Amino acid sequence: MVRRILGFVSGNLIFSLLFFGTGLAGTNTAENQQDGVGNQAEVSQNGELNDSLIIQNGNNDFAELLQEGENNVSSVSQTGDLNETIIKQGENLFDASTNSDSEVVQEGNQNKARVEQFNNLTSGGNSALVEQTGDSNDANILQDGEANSAIIVQDGNENKAQSRIIFGGNDNLSIIEQNGDNNDADIGLSTNTSTSFITQFGNSNDADIDQIGFGDGNFADVLQEGDNNTSSVFQVLNSNEAIIEQIGDLNESTITQVADDNFAEIYQGQVGDSGFENNAEITQNAEGNMGSISQFGDLNQAEVTQDSSANTSTILQQGSSHTATVNQN
Repeated sequence: MVRRILGFVSGNLIFSLLFFGTGLAGTNTAENQQDGVGNQAEVSQNGELNDSLIIQNGNNDFAELLQEGENNVSSVSQTGDLNETIIKQGENLFDASTNSDSEVVQEGNQNKARVEQFNNLTSGGNSALVEQTGDSNDANILQDGEANSAIIVQDGNENKAQSRIIFGGNDNLSIIEQNGDNNDADIGLSTNTSTSFITQFGNSNDADIDQIGFGDGNFADVLQEGDNNTSSVFQVLNSNEAIIEQIGDLNESTITQVADDNFAEIYQGQVGDSGFENNAEITQNAEGNMGSISQFGDLNQAEVTQDSSANTSTILQQGSSHTATVNQN
């Protein structure tokens, strides 16, 4: 049985297309609430026991929900003008979503959010949350696997954030928080039981975390406070840990871990003693290495390369215009 509902109330457009198979009629629920002019809401649910909610308070907002599968929950709340949200969850009934939760909250104008979560009818669900406060923010979450959780929180203007599960992955957690303007954050995963955090306070910061190689148990945490800082973490294989903390402006940090059981940390600037234009890099190409760089001052440069196993390196520079290089082979 197919039921179609098409409504046009007070300048707002509501379009619901609900597909039900034999014996499933009436098992999905959809609720739309609109206050304003020119808002558009679209819901298409194929499967059973799916719930959706769209609330729009503003003008010319757009929300689209498509849920294919079972026991999925989606909600969208838009306050402001010209906001856009798309939530998909299941690709189709052959790659359907089960027990997945998605929530998008937008307060401001011209914000964009997109969530796509795929798995199949026998797998556990994924969870996604996007909160946007301000104008012209952009957030994307893509998860293909099971029991993954992704959170993006944006407070400011023209921030961009993306969290992606690439080629499938399970039991991963990624959290991106942006406070300020023109920040950019990207997390890409193809691992299991990995954790990623990106936190940005300030303007025009850029952070990237990539955890790939079908490994397990990787951890990455990036904190940037200030303006125009750049950070990159690249992890392959298993049980690597990377920490970057940058307080100040124009600092750059890179951590590359291509093996198992490595630990790397970079600290540039600290509370009450921010750094300016420091550069730090740690590369670990073998197992069981530990590398640490701490730079408190300005215009410092430090590099650690570890190409054999079980090495330890520590660099601490206080002041300005220092250079340090460590190679362990």
